[in-house]
Amino acid sequence: MSTLALYQGFLEEGGYPGKFSYSDPRHRGAYLYLHNRVSDYITLGHKVQLSLQPVGASKWIAAHQSHEIEV
Repeated sequence: MSTLALYQGFLEEGGYPGKFSYSDPRHRGAYLYLHNRVSDYITLGHKVQLSLQPVGASKWIAAHQSHEIEV
């Protein structure tokens, strides 16, 4: 299973959408949920494939650079 598919499955399990609009306030919660879920997955002995290169984050950020990210 690809890392992207694995992470999408985790987000779905957590009740998060498959895609976010830039203004969606659930980004932070989804990030924290995914971080914890992946950490637990690895702790249980599972392996996660590393991506050789980013799969779109820089394009997404560039397309929305006029927006501020709330933390």
